[in-house]
Amino acid sequence: MLTLKDVYMAPRFKVEGKTHTNIESYIEEFMFLQNEDNILLIVGQPSIGKSSLIADLVYKFKYREDIIALPMKNFDGKESLLNGLRKELRCNDNDLENKVLILDGYDET
Repeated sequence: MLTLKDVYMAPRFKVEGKTHTNIESYIEEFMFLQNEDNILLIVGQPSIGKSSLIADLVYKFKYREDIIALPMKNFDGKESLLNGLRKELRCNDNDLENKVLILDGYDET
């Protein structure tokens, strides 16, 4: 009898040419980097679990006040991303400094 363990393949992903197997630990490490130029874009086929991964990360880091998670379904693409964020969050640029923005569905806008 075949079990899930017999056929399961751990997901792999590449960052700057290096293959990793534990995406959650990589993202957790990435979120603690203090570099304002860091951008992490998670893309993949529909229904592969991108939104589930984001929901899990938001839950794990719910204690962090510097994390803002926002679904992109409300963005219509008529304005720039930054203007859309300001409008949706009712804030200005200064309010977004030193924040981790998690934009779910960015690839669908």
